[in-house]
Amino acid sequence: MSQFPSQPGAPNPFAASPGFQQPPKKSRAWLWILLGVGGTMLVVCCGCVGLFALGWNEIGRQITAQLNADPTAQQHLGTVSSATMDLVATGEEAQQNPGKNEQRLVFQVKGDKGSGKVSAKQVPGGFNDATLILPSGERIKLGF
Repeated sequence: MSQFPSQPGAPNPFAASPGFQQPPKKSRAWLWILLGVGGTMLVVCCGCVGLFALGWNEIGRQITAQLNADPTAQQHLGTVSSATMDLVATGEEAQQNPGKNEQRLVFQVKGDKGSGKVSAKQVPGGFNDATLILPSGERIKLGF
């Protein structure tokens, strides 16, 4: 008879202990999915901003070229060096003319003789129906 009685179902205290087991690895699929979606959205947003900036610059170049070719604008502004879109003034222009189904853009323009604002309707290939608004508030119809 053994010195240690064995009971059925009791664990053997002298048995080798099982080795340390690592917990099962968690799946990181959600992390990769979120990183992929976030990265894609970042690339798309940067692309849209870049295209918007290129279009914005092209619009400024178009209005500058038309102003430099217009004799009335040359008389009051001289050679126009910069034209930047004025979003606040564009909104105010739209509020002053409710019901009109046309999009007029307003630009802050600077030339070597003076500065002012130009309100013009955008059409394919450029602008037309332009008005120069001097700092005094005087409105002068331009030739394009």
